[in-house]
Amino acid sequence: MNDSPENPLSPDLAEASGTTEKTLEPQPIVAKAGSYFRNARFLLGGLLVLFGGWCYYDGYVAWPARNVQIASLESRRTELQNTSPVDDQAVGMISAELQKIGDKKSDLSIRINQYLTVALPLFGAALVAWAMYKSRGQIRLENDVIHSPASPPVPLSAITDVDTALWDRKGIARINYKLADGTTGILVLDDFVYEQKPIDAMYDHVLSKLGKL
Repeated sequence: MNDSPENPLSPDLAEASGTTEKTLEPQPIVAKAGSYFRNARFLLGGLLVLFGGWCYYDGYVAWPARNVQIASLESRRTELQNTSPVDDQAVGMISAELQKIGDKKSDLSIRINQYLTVALPLFGAALVAWAMYKSRGQIRLENDVIHSPASPPVPLSAITDVDTALWDRKGIARINYKLADGTTGILVLDDFVYEQKPIDAMYDHVLSKLGKL
């Protein structure tokens, strides 16, 4: 609720005039890591690791073995073609087998898969680690002080401005603050990285305290 005097309008008139205030949640308000934010990145990280395993199989096992098989069949076909009389049936069978197998894989294609064997799992692990760090701990509003893992405790009285430009579109609010010791910084409320409902409740409470709700 705002610190300003109570709205003198009756409830019906207040509603009709659009001046009704939101009911703010009691403190403490605690926002843990957003489930979708983490799970989506854990899933993507796992898929990158699996794809890295697939690249390992292609780059180190399947494709080199395929090229060896093709080279062996081509050598055998050439040998048969240079033998008199030519065994056309055997040559035809080898040609059919080569057609079934397909073309050789280039050395470049094999090397790329070998590089991806290392790169993709590393990227997947880095993505998971980043997601866990980005959504680490919890954001808590208690006794009109915001506690966040990314900043020191910020009393609401220390807030100098709230940048709401991204709130309606992305659910991100940047809270500028200046502490009693002169420390300045920006505390970010993001209702995608952390649980939406409690973050939205904190946002409403902050704006209410600043008389902007």
